[in-house]
Amino acid sequence: MTADLWRISYFSTSTVPLRDLPREIRAIAAIAEHNNPLHAITGILIYDHDRFFQTFEGAHDDLERLMQSVQRDPRHEHITRVVDESAATRAFPDTGMAVYAVEIHDAPQGEVYDLLRRLWWRLDQRDPSFGDDLLGLTRSTARVLQHFRI
Repeated sequence: MTADLWRISYFSTSTVPLRDLPREIRAIAAIAEHNNPLHAITGILIYDHDRFFQTFEGAHDDLERLMQSVQRDPRHEHITRVVDESAATRAFPDTGMAVYAVEIHDAPQGEVYDLLRRLWWRLDQRDPSFGDDLLGLTRSTARVLQHFRI
């Protein structure tokens, strides 16, 4: 297994009924909280009622195994990798897996709303060629979403 730092980001569409989504997200967060430190994996998960965006950072082989698990997870579909690259440093070094529950329509107007609108618009384009821009946007979004963290 290589120890080189790697980063994978993907977006997907939820298959979980909206009423069940908070419970399922808590389950995902609990599993990540337990498993990710064992493999030095960090990252974030942002969701808006039917959309997920997630970034993982860690050793390449560990992330590939994690992505295989993600791809088998029936709670979402249309999984699209938008970043799959080596990284010099972690973008999210202080998180095992930070989870942000955000409904864009409930976000306050201003910086949070604008960042979310830009993030979801970019993800809705399903264009895998905007990785660097997306990573910067994700970092900015994570910084201003602290009060949405679960």
